[in-house]
Amino acid sequence: MSKITYRTILVIGDNHQEIAKKYSSDTKVAPYIFMKFDDAEKERKNHIRLYKTLLTDKRVSLTESQYDFYKEMYLTFSNISDFDYFRKVTDGCMYDENTGDALTEENPNAFYKYERCQQHRLEVTGSEGDFSDPFILKDGTKSYSAHYNDIDWSLIHNNEQKRELNKRVWELIVENDEPLNEQEENTKKRLCERISYFINNFKSKEDFINYSSSLWFWGVATDKKYEEVDYKVSDMDWCVNFFDKYIKPLEKTNPLITIYEVHCL
Repeated sequence: MSKITYRTILVIGDNHQEIAKKYSSDTKVAPYIFMKFDDAEKERKNHIRLYKTLLTDKRVSLTESQYDFYKEMYLTFSNISDFDYFRKVTDGCMYDENTGDALTEENPNAFYKYERCQQHRLEVTGSEGDFSDPFILKDGTKSYSAHYNDIDWSLIHNNEQKRELNKRVWELIVENDEPLNEQEENTKKRLCERISYFINNFKSKEDFINYSSSLWFWGVATDKKYEEVDYKVSDMDWCVNFFDKYIKPLEKTNPLITIYEVHCL
């Protein structure tokens, strides 16, 4: 069974619905050439060369499932005709009656799908989203969409309460401190079997505190571009620097900021 992965992104701008749709695979565009029929031979050879490199280059680190997948694709593309390759990789496309080229309406700028903001749900039912927490505003209310200067950032980003809580989590799990109360006992029981997560992902207690106390989102969408975390580089840098890089500079212009839940492609 496939596992749907939902993430939260930050959409900056008054026209947040239009911006969110701009980078969604649910948005269809005018038909364009996905692959030319005459390029099938060249593209098949490129694919074979790519998979062979992934399988044989010792600098490439693959999981067992990734290796099996690339091996299967390498064997498949090595043993089919250019025509069969073309039809396989263009499955679901339309075809030009004159040239045979594959056409698609898929959004070439898509990064996610099923984008949704839970503001309406919050207003109507009072319940929050399944995969996202709303902003806390300076008047004490909550909202998934608000202007920068209306949000109480001190309550949701890197405050002393969060830092102290995450400090204790590290001490309980990694340093094996004795719980001081029932809440700490429950925390230790719940997380003790996940000690490898702490050890494998963080070099120090301070790294864990900074990471876990910081406000960050999977991606940032504006009318001009979309950026998201790149796990091939470092999600640590993305997370701990997110506020200073993407949110703090908005203080002067005070734009509307909206939280969306999305399904990663």
